[in-house]
Amino acid sequence: MTYNEQDAQAIIDFWRSKGLNDFAISAWLGNWYAESGLRSDNAQNSYMKKFGITDEEYFREVNQGTWKRPDNGAPFTADSIGAGLSQWTSSGRKTGLYDYIKNLGKKIEDRAAQMEFAYKELTSGGYKKTYSDLLNASNVSDPTVSIMVYYERPASKDDPKAQAVRVSYAEEFFEKYFGSKKPTTNKVLAISAGHYLFTSGKRCLKSIDPTETREWVLNSRIADKLTVMLNRYEGIKIVRLDDPTGQKLIDLSARAKASDNNKADCYLAIHHNAGAKGTSAGGTVVYYYPKAVNKTAATKLYNLLIQYTGLKGDRSTPLKETKSLYEVKTPKAQSLLVENGFMDSTHDTPIILTEAHAEKTAQAMCEYFVSTWSLKLKEEETKSDILTEIESVKANIAALEERLKELEAML
Repeated sequence: MTYNEQDAQAIIDFWRSKGLNDFAISAWLGNWYAESGLRSDNAQNSYMKKFGITDEEYFREVNQGTWKRPDNGAPFTADSIGAGLSQWTSSGRKTGLYDYIKNLGKKIEDRAAQMEFAYKELTSGGYKKTYSDLLNASNVSDPTVSIMVYYERPASKDDPKAQAVRVSYAEEFFEKYFGSKKPTTNKVLAISAGHYLFTSGKRCLKSIDPTETREWVLNSRIADKLTVMLNRYEGIKIVRLDDPTGQKLIDLSARAKASDNNKADCYLAIHHNAGAKGTSAGGTVVYYYPKAVNKTAATKLYNLLIQYTGLKGDRSTPLKETKSLYEVKTPKAQSLLVENGFMDSTHDTPIILTEAHAEKTAQAMCEYFVSTWSLKLKEEETKSDILTEIESVKANIAALEERLKELEAML
């Protein structure tokens, strides 16, 4: 394979910053190598040859607003010419790409802007399955094929031979950049975002939330954020038990079985509560199976959740032991079920709807598992932290030296 090492490293750094592991990053490298040779300034070769123009000329005219396809006069957003890292081609996606990058004040071929757009598509578009496959990647092949089939969607997407080519690219990238680090997994966390998108009745109270946000949406948002956070650590494997798209109902018995089959160390069920009936009552509740060790775990998790979110409410028993809740009693793993506030509370609902609350909840859960299992940041994260601290120290030294000069001048 022939490509620019700096392009590859920039892609690695970007997806690492988004919480993806080595397998998932290699999957992106394999796909983008097949699409564009890892070049954000690449326009579809067949059309460039057909029209007798270079990539540079194409993007220059696009950025100037003067580009018209020679044979039909179509502009960039409708010219059906693959462009950039992903070789975006369809009118809808190219329009989104163009508007997004122009709003940033960048050129269309800007690599960082294209990657941010890809991440935006992945997390806010119709690609939830691929996003989940990437977050839960445990090999190179599966996420590579998922990106190809559902995100990139080339004409050859269903051809096993074409899929094998991309997987071979991804595996080569993995061996080159990550092969010497052979990830090991010591702990397995099974995450269940409660219910599914269309579970009857599981939604916010209309008088408080006119859009009646579904409970699964709130649960899944926390699960997604927690997965991204924990994927920055070594020695942990995340198993998502519900359907990450929310479209398919996976019953509780199947979830418990998947947890058991993966030999999970902890089964984390993420829910939101109801029962306040339009009053200001509410608060966080953690359920656990009645054993001393489980009570200790539930107490630690609850305290962290309150520390981060402040959503204590008026629960007289915020820690509840139970032998009746299926997700608590059935899995072989230690199980913790969290009710993250009430969807029919005038106090809780406006809070739990916010992105900030979901972020804080995920942070609390992340700290719980990091501290409980003594997880360590992956090497890249550690280096990044060190480099950041070095820059901070340098800045402080420069400021102190400047102050020293000022004081000496006063003598």
